[in-house]
Order: sequence, then C-alpha cells, then structure tokens
Amino acid sequence: SFYLLTLPATVQTFCFDTRTQLEDGSFRVTLWNSAPPKGYLAIGSNLFYAQIDGVASYSSHKDNGLPYLMSYASNYFDLGMTDINKIVKRVSATTVGITGQTFALQVGYDYKPALFSESFILDASAVSEYNISEFNLSEYTGGVLVNDQSSPAQGSGNILQIGFTAQINGNPVSLQRLTIYAKQGKVL
Repeated sequence: SFYLLTLPATVQTFCFDTRTQLEDGSFRVTLWNSAPPKGYLAIGSNLFYAQIDGVASYSSHKDNGLPYLMSYASNYFDLGMTDINKIVKRVSATTVGITGQTFALQVGYDYKPALFSESFILDASAVSEYNISEFNLSEYTGGVLVNDQSSPAQGSGNILQIGFTAQINGNPVSLQRLTIYAKQGKVL
C-alpha cells in the first residue's frame, strides 16, 4: 500500500502511503535518506531492495537490528499573519503507539533550530484479561493505545515550525495530530 520514488542523484527515496488520502487529496510521504537502494523487488507483502553491501528486507521496526530516530518537521508558517509576532503557549500531539515509547515535541522560530523541546513517554495502558487463560487466550489486548500529550511551550517569533521525534525500537509509532496554541504578540 505504498509507492516508492527514488532519486539516485540526491540519495533520496520518497515513500507515499497510498492507503488513504489526506483532507487535501495528497498522500502521506516519508523520506528515506540514509539507505540508497539500487533496486526493489516486491513478493507478496515483502519488500526487498538491493544495496551496495547486499540485499535488505523492509520489515520490522528496526534498522539492521538497531533502533532508529524518526523525525518530522513541518514547513515554516506564519499563521496567516506575516507582520505579527507569535507566542506559542502550548503544544500537543495525538499519537498511536506502544506503552512506554518516548517522543519529543519541538517548536522552532524564525528559521532557527528548535528552541523548545519537550519529551513524553506514552502512558501505560492496562492489559485486559479475559478471565484466566480461558480459550487458551490470557491477554485480550496488546497495549497499543491512542494517547494525547500536551505541554506548555516557550518562545516567540514571526515564523514557526513544529516537529516531532521518536526513537523507533521494534514497535511502530504514529503521529496523528500536532496542535499549537498561540497568541498574537507585537506588530513587527
């Protein structure tokens, strides 16, 4: 359920998720910029790709058995008010993930690296039991949960950028929504 577009000259592969379209008709896209494949082969639901040092398989949520950092940064935006300073009061995220995963929300101003960052750990979820090993099944849920996290923010600027980073270590995490609460500052 995805489409890959590889640009060998720039060592980039764009992965378009074609399962569902976004509100504006576009597809979600992920940039793979650290493993330039030489070719692809899809067999059923398995994806194999050729690299300089051999053939790799696209599976699990690790990179050669090691955790990796997933990061997202929005484009820079001015909230439709080009001549007014913005003060971000709060940032929040809705995520889907596994209990105990960590991630960070970031806010940057005026084309500078993130000036504000807040780390979160996804809340523990109660694993439901369906009686005691009845029907040879002792656990009813695996602990995947939808979680809303929110934090006060700091800083101000004319142009904003929000971001998200998460350590991926064998389990998926999905960012569903990023929200900022801002107020107007001085006119520039």
